[in-house]
Amino acid sequence: MENRISITIPDEVVSGFQTKMDEAMALIQPFLVTVTDEQKKSLLKIGDKTTAFVSKALEYIKSSGAEYLMNYIDPVEFEKDQAAVSQLRVMRNRVAQLNQSLEDTHALAANDAYAQALAYYNLVKSAEKAGQAKAKAIYEDLSQRFPGRGTSRITDKNA
Repeated sequence: MENRISITIPDEVVSGFQTKMDEAMALIQPFLVTVTDEQKKSLLKIGDKTTAFVSKALEYIKSSGAEYLMNYIDPVEFEKDQAAVSQLRVMRNRVAQLNQSLEDTHALAANDAYAQALAYYNLVKSAEKAGQAKAKAIYEDLSQRFPGRGTSRITDKNA
């Protein structure tokens, strides 16, 4: 059986990571807002091309002054929003990179653990079918993970 990842993360590293994450959350939390799923549906989306458009519009506002501004465009707030977008993008990208690495590593570790558990389960299942008494209790316990599958000898407790 291929073991695709073999790591042991020291408890101090996990604890230190959690502490640093708590510190980062506390640091940025005063500047963050929560938006409902319904509100998100009505928000304008911004990607790389749109970011360039927004930056260019802000440049024109700064260079041409109030020539084309209406009362509802506040250049100071516009500039603050654009600066926040830039800052948040940098932080979001860093967090996304970290999250992707965590997801990938978790997926490999979970795959290895589950594959080994399934291999053990199948060995116990074979031993139970061969009549080994100790294997029966283990098999019955582990087979509860797969309700509705397996032999009719095992009753589904959820039925």
